[in-house]
Amino acid sequence: MAAEETKGDGGGVVEIGEDVLAAFQALKLRRKHRFIVFKIEEPSYKLTAETASAPKATFEDLKKALPNTEPRYVVYDHEYKTADGRPADKLVLISWQPESSRPHLRTFYSSQKHKCTAAFSGVEDVFARRALDIEVALGMKKADEDSDEESDWDPDDEGAVALGMKKA
Repeated sequence: MAAEETKGDGGGVVEIGEDVLAAFQALKLRRKHRFIVFKIEEPSYKLTAETASAPKATFEDLKKALPNTEPRYVVYDHEYKTADGRPADKLVLISWQPESSRPHLRTFYSSQKHKCTAAFSGVEDVFARRALDIEVALGMKKADEDSDEESDWDPDDEGAVALGMKKA
């Protein structure tokens, strides 16, 4: 497995080194971790493993490992039960891009995701701006369940009425 690189925004080169590929293989083949959080180091544009969890880590541990203001990539080993009750698992590549992160970083991480998808074979893609997005994508919660992050928008608000956006 050779290290890979790609041109990024502003001419930066994102490099996925042998150490990152080895960490991914340790999770995929030997289940040495529940998840690995990856970040792109600036100014070197090298993808590095920021956090590698223990195999018994929980989804709550993953949520605590995700920064609120910076994008990351995460490979997560999701265990679940099938409709007929059998245990199953799948590897998920999460593109974590919280709303509070800088727009140019979100754009840069989005432009480099194809590189991770190619390097981390056999993963399912998930895009998330908040933890609820991950839970919905993995079937842990339904999209209509209440979340901690409720919208401030009120369709009965005077501003919404003035814009013609009042609920029917």
